[in-house]
Amino acid sequence: MFDIPRGKGGQRKNSRGKDKGESTPAKTLAGGGTRPRPKKAKSSFDTGKIVDEVLDQAYIYLGLSELDIDEKIAKSVVREVVEAVVSGYSSRPSPDSVLKRIQRNRELVNEYIAGKILESIEKPGPLTLEFLIANGGRAVIKDISRLYKLAVEYNKPELIMMLQSLWNKYGPKEMLKCPRCGFNGISPEYSCVVCGATVSEKYIRDSTGFSDKFNTYLKTASVAELREVLQLGFILVDSLRVYTPKSPEARGRVLYPVRLTRAEINLIIEEINSRDVRI
Repeated sequence: MFDIPRGKGGQRKNSRGKDKGESTPAKTLAGGGTRPRPKKAKSSFDTGKIVDEVLDQAYIYLGLSELDIDEKIAKSVVREVVEAVVSGYSSRPSPDSVLKRIQRNRELVNEYIAGKILESIEKPGPLTLEFLIANGGRAVIKDISRLYKLAVEYNKPELIMMLQSLWNKYGPKEMLKCPRCGFNGISPEYSCVVCGATVSEKYIRDSTGFSDKFNTYLKTASVAELREVLQLGFILVDSLRVYTPKSPEARGRVLYPVRLTRAEINLIIEEINSRDVRI
């Protein structure tokens, strides 16, 4: 079950336009006391009955009847949506009112449906895949690799482009572009979280412009930081700059470890010596 907000545009109405059954603030009485809040009215109708009445309409209205998905699974998801909507009423709503509230919260509803379908079906068919990518929003991000591979299998380049747009909008930022699939999905482990391709350290160096950033780091890092890098034998880099591995600035960022070459180690030693500090 999930919550469907009251009011238009997914926002709850203010106190002047509250849905029936919504509680109101306590009022202050003369003398400093407060009048108890009235209890929220319980539903005065059979919620199960109205859910059953609206289910088939909602199933068609949400477009699930046109997908290559088992009807039992689809209707189970739709039932949860309808139950969430109906539970927000304290008096019996009309089927039209229920459908209108679903429409007002269509983005939220579609994301929920997409998430439930992905939990229930390992390999969605082409029509269902299109529905998931077109309507799933941020709900598809955790299954990006599975959906990408299905789009490739079904030869759906337009869905791959839509997936890439969703990934750019909702996925993790600062990842490097994968040379195989084109998604910004290269992880710090040098593998693409979308298509599974792996890249070399040279690719990381070239993609981040490591050489120039390393030279800048040499001149700006403290002696303590340079010593730390010498001890660890590697350094961290992203598209912006180079970081000492234990630096607080490195926390929470997508950073790529790069092993130091013999020449880079010598440059660090020379820089330390140029500051008249023994190592």
